[in-house]
Amino acid sequence: MTQNDLAQAIGYRDSSGVNYHLAGNGPSEEFIRRIAELWPELFGNEMELFLAAKHGRLPGEGVSSLHQRNILMALDSLDAALAAAKAGSIRPQNATPTVAGLWEVYCDRHLPKLATSSQRAYREAFAVAEPLHHVRLHDLTRGHLARLHADLTAERGAALADKVRAVLGSLLGRAEDWGYIEQRPRMPKPNGVGRRERWLDKQEVGRLLPVLADYDDPWGDYFLALLLTGSRPAEVAAMAWRELKLDRAVWMRRQKGGSKVPTHLARPLVQLLQRRQAMTYKSDRLAARAVEWVFPSATSATGHVWPSRKAWLAIAAAAELEDTCIYTLRHTHASWMAEAGASLQIIGGQLGHRQTATTERYAHLSLAPVAAAVESMVEDMVG
Repeated sequence: MTQNDLAQAIGYRDSSGVNYHLAGNGPSEEFIRRIAELWPELFGNEMELFLAAKHGRLPGEGVSSLHQRNILMALDSLDAALAAAKAGSIRPQNATPTVAGLWEVYCDRHLPKLATSSQRAYREAFAVAEPLHHVRLHDLTRGHLARLHADLTAERGAALADKVRAVLGSLLGRAEDWGYIEQRPRMPKPNGVGRRERWLDKQEVGRLLPVLADYDDPWGDYFLALLLTGSRPAEVAAMAWRELKLDRAVWMRRQKGGSKVPTHLARPLVQLLQRRQAMTYKSDRLAARAVEWVFPSATSATGHVWPSRKAWLAIAAAAELEDTCIYTLRHTHASWMAEAGASLQIIGGQLGHRQTATTERYAHLSLAPVAAAVESMVEDMVG
């Protein structure tokens, strides 16, 4: 189909080449509806149309300068057509994007929020996942992910395979949040035990706590809050005073995807927050930002701190903790909950897991109280 054929088919212009769908500052509702109805035939799915709009071209061919403005105005109507499609009045076939199409949206909406080094690492890892790029989301299964993970492990090493797994997990999690799929496929298990699976025992926590108490603000308090809530590092960094109900010991935590979940604040953490609420700052800029953020930053564009690997490495060295990362604190919180007898459902709720499979890594620890009770009973039974 040529550019002219396409334009005429969707009502862009009549056979004489006269534009007639434009009214005022944009295309008519009928034109929007016509585009939506012809998605399957002309583009295959909504994502290709989105990408055409983004890059200023129609799929497979360039757009002349003469027609570029009007075509872009038409494609700007994608949001309205997509809203109608999601409402059920228009529902094209094959309406889910490919993995590569989703990645384009991810790069626009989520990747810029990450540090520059993380963006580079994510792009490199996604490039390695090339065998899945053409697969549509509604066709993607755990089998696809498991085969890719196994092949990468065998051919390019366990570490790289796990990095690709993590990036795909984040990508598919966003697809779920954004409504492209109802539930992401279950991810294959990572290779071995990495730093994120490491957790601190009683002796290690005993060495860590005094180091945090004496460490420079805000990092001592920040890492202690991370340990006592089990939240994600970015969630604690962005903790806002408006989200806290200290009289009820509740934090309405904003988690991945933007939803809010109530998180219990233990008594020592409430005391820490009350102390921070009464703090004074020498810098006027920092003091102004402290009105909104629990952990303010005078230099960050967001107004609050971001997790500091440098600060954590210094704290870990002072506390003589080996082979740890910031996520070790989150894993420690969950592991101690499991050993205390909390159910996997409760642990998952505290951590903000969307899938029970993510919490199953703590299953063996949650059996500890059961094992102790059985051992005690059997000892009484058999003497």
